[in-house]
Amino acid sequence: MGRASIAALLLGACSFEPASAVTDGSDPDATRPVDGAPNDGAPVCSIGSIDPCGQGEPLAPLSLTGAFDTDLDLRCRTYAQPGGGMACLVYADGVTIPASATLAVTGTRPLIIASTMSVVIDGLLDISSRRGGQRGAAANDASCVTQRVPENDAGGAAGGAGGSFVATGGDGGTGDSDNSLGNDGVALSGLAGTSVAMPGFARGGCRGSNGGNEVGGDNGIGGAGGDSGGAVWIAAVGSVAIGTDGGIRATGAGGNQGQVQSGGGGGGSGGFVVIEAAMIDVAGDISANSGSGGQGGTRIDGDPISGNPGGDGTFGFTPAPGGNGVPGSLAGPGGVGSAGLTTGGTGVSSIVGGGGGGGGAGLIHLVGPRQGTGTISPPPA
Repeated sequence: MGRASIAALLLGACSFEPASAVTDGSDPDATRPVDGAPNDGAPVCSIGSIDPCGQGEPLAPLSLTGAFDTDLDLRCRTYAQPGGGMACLVYADGVTIPASATLAVTGTRPLIIASTMSVVIDGLLDISSRRGGQRGAAANDASCVTQRVPENDAGGAAGGAGGSFVATGGDGGTGDSDNSLGNDGVALSGLAGTSVAMPGFARGGCRGSNGGNEVGGDNGIGGAGGDSGGAVWIAAVGSVAIGTDGGIRATGAGGNQGQVQSGGGGGGSGGFVVIEAAMIDVAGDISANSGSGGQGGTRIDGDPISGNPGGDGTFGFTPAPGGNGVPGSLAGPGGVGSAGLTTGGTGVSSIVGGGGGGGGAGLIHLVGPRQGTGTISPPPA
């Protein structure tokens, strides 16, 4: 989908007539909506693609810190997304995440922030998922599918595929590549789902697939796939500024390690970040990188050995390394995560447990004039 088509899709998500517009002075072609400007006698309350009409008055300026659950937080207003599911809408006369603070966002609904003024992020807006830790808001969208689950096998199971979102995740590695037990052939690898077009509503990414299990023996369990990054949509009448030490993190989690003779889990895809504003100033970091795949498991001198887990998605352009490094192990390492222009890697095949694939990149889309020298990974769509 081209950039013009994407912009039309986003603007078309607004069910009200567009607001009156004024230039911000920095660009003669740049315009911004004026909240409350007259429109045939009716108030105009579109903020970018977000329509807070019917939501009542905006909250006073907010400073957001700490844990924020999109299902339970009292500052959430239920917002029906055109074409999508329900979201948590935070509607206010300005929003700030202060320096050194973290807003850790979880829950089943995506977060939408609509500001009649500006949004300033000097701390961290964290909608990421972490292996063994938090699951970002709206992570693991229900629409996600894979092309093939990894095969179980007595001689070594296959690795799970990385989650695919707007970019395709890496396939898992084949297990039991030497057909050592059971005469059942090699364990076929998990195959990643196909990527999807950019959605016109906020939604999370896709979870990595679980690794295949050992059949018999010690009944090793395949590594669990990593959770995807979550979803946030920010719309402001004024500017959105991400300070030098500020950031938005929508990264996916690493896949878990396979137990004895089982496959590693696939990494979770990156999540969803959309920003609409009269000016977008990025001095800090925005990241929707994916997690990497977990290493498969093996048996050394008769002893059951688990692999190493994949890494959680990173800030910046360096991908998370795949799980690897068990001394003496022949198990397949996991594929790298996505970052920058690096795509999620394929898990390595093995005569024992195969490695999990790295997750696919998430989505970052910026609507409006942009300045600043901060890091944005993957590159904005």
